[in-house]
Amino acid sequence: PFETPAKFAVELMRPNAGPIVGMGIPQGISLVVGGGFHGKSTLLEALQTGIYDKVPGDGRENVVVHPSAAKVRSEDGRAVSCV
Repeated sequence: PFETPAKFAVELMRPNAGPIVGMGIPQGISLVVGGGFHGKSTLLEALQTGIYDKVPGDGRENVVVHPSAAKVRSEDGRAVSCV
């Protein structure tokens, strides 16, 4: 199971549900890198769908994303600029 690195741990208060501790990604540009089958796509998919309303029991109850967040994707070998 996933364990939040201590330097990224944040605690948020949930209305009517109490506090929850999880991983907070700092504001700004974050790169998600790693080898095959390490969960990069799973993390990005959770974040990109976390901005939409959730259906109870769909597994995203504790995914929170700032509404101004954006996903920028590039093909291998292609540069990303002026973002």
